[in-house]
Amino acid sequence: MSYYYPQRPVRRRGCSPGCLISLLVLAVLLFISYATFARSWAIFGPTTISIKAHPTLIIQSQRYAKIDLPTIHIHAGTDANAIILQVINPGNVALPWNFGIGGWQESSDGSSIILDGDPVGGRRLDITVPLTINLKISANAVNIDVVDVTGQMTLDDNSGSITLTHCTVNGPALLHNNSGAITVRQSTLNGQVTIKNNTGPTTFEHTGKGA
Repeated sequence: MSYYYPQRPVRRRGCSPGCLISLLVLAVLLFISYATFARSWAIFGPTTISIKAHPTLIIQSQRYAKIDLPTIHIHAGTDANAIILQVINPGNVALPWNFGIGGWQESSDGSSIILDGDPVGGRRLDITVPLTINLKISANAVNIDVVDVTGQMTLDDNSGSITLTHCTVNGPALLHNNSGAITVRQSTLNGQVTIKNNTGPTTFEHTGKGA
């Protein structure tokens, strides 16, 4: 004789309050770890461009944004024959610069390096250049930040800020902004240096020779 015992239905248990709390704690710990350590992580290596002495770096950016403007940060390094590019995201994590830049071109005589495309929106394009280099930057809505660089500069911005710190600007040179701020900090202006600002403020902080 056989007997049939009906099986009890399997009850699926949802995530208990303790489980939810554990997941929340884990999420908080991951966020704290990112905020604490990710700022110094270089996820991908930088892009290095070999150059000849005293070139001109040309950047044209037509990106437009009302808030969270991207930044082009140019600063002098120790290698006189290299330009190094790196994209930094809002958490200051290094990313492949070609995620946001289409590439670069070099003039036939090697005197100019031209970056194609725009900086990644909402991020910082970090560029390490030789101590002496000429800059030609035209931007629509990008903050331009130049530190410790010597050379001729044509910096033309529409609504972002232009900031020079510890720079030596040799004429002929032009700093022009439409509605953003122009700030010159502890820098020297040699020769014919023209500064124009339509509606934005212009600030000099302990500059060297006058324009």
